[in-house]
Amino acid sequence: MNCLIHHPARHCGLFHAVKVPGSRPMVLLPPELDPEQKLRFNTYFMTPDEASAANTLAEEATRQWRAGLIEVEIVEP
Repeated sequence: MNCLIHHPARHCGLFHAVKVPGSRPMVLLPPELDPEQKLRFNTYFMTPDEASAANTLAEEATRQWRAGLIEVEIVEP
């Protein structure tokens, strides 16, 4: 699920993988790095248009998650 760099980072607790129904995996950064606790995609290898669409999808998933409209599974390290 993660590259050689991010796999150990997840196990060290630098972020949590998040399973969202009907979506590719997202991440949740620790509160120290993201006080707003938004769901996010890794957009590093995406084109600008793909990244923009992914960010819009992540914002909507965050809104639905907070409203209790979707169940997400936060995977512990």
